[in-house]
Amino acid sequence: MTAPLFPGTDVSAASGAEICAVDVRSGVMLGCGVGRGYDEARFLFLWGLSGRKADLDERVVGQATTDATQQILTQISGRLSDDVDDR
Repeated sequence: MTAPLFPGTDVSAASGAEICAVDVRSGVMLGCGVGRGYDEARFLFLWGLSGRKADLDERVVGQATTDATQQILTQISGRLSDDVDDR
């Protein structure tokens, strides 16, 4: 018995995000973060390719912004703890 063969393709998506937080009252830079995202899907059927590519794009942008935001939050919490220690 032979296995049926279907044409398929691989897709990948990559994204980068750089986010900075600024105190708008004083203009002081609170922190900056850089995030990267990458994902891939293999052996996709052609009829589902565009929807799957859109899902990949959304996931990697979310991953990049989440990573960058985590870095900012770590920097801000470090600054806040330093301020508390100085008192």
